[in-house]
Amino acid sequence: MKKIIELEDSDYNSLYPYMIPREIVDEFGEERCKTARAIYYQWNNNGFESPKKAKDRLLQGIAIEYKLKQPDRNIDDIKSSAEAVIAREGEKRKMEIWKRIDKSEYDTHNR
Repeated sequence: MKKIIELEDSDYNSLYPYMIPREIVDEFGEERCKTARAIYYQWNNNGFESPKKAKDRLLQGIAIEYKLKQPDRNIDDIKSSAEAVIAREGEKRKMEIWKRIDKSEYDTHNR
């Protein structure tokens, strides 16, 4: 029987603020995850602000950086580019967790 690998606290923290807790549970499944409420609680205990506020702050920081580098660029284009950067980073972090899970489950299954 295949052992289900659960997400670690560091996994939840690495996905902050790229995903909200419900998205994490939907992506990785209830059998691998804490509840969405428990994830919010963990983040709150770690001193993290709400993921929406943190993501908005991150988006604003990236947009400002783009605007400073390319002052003539359209603000909607800058916002779109900043959102793409955030989405790519979120996907990258998600894939790193899936790779670790897949490797761990494969190694456990083939012992």
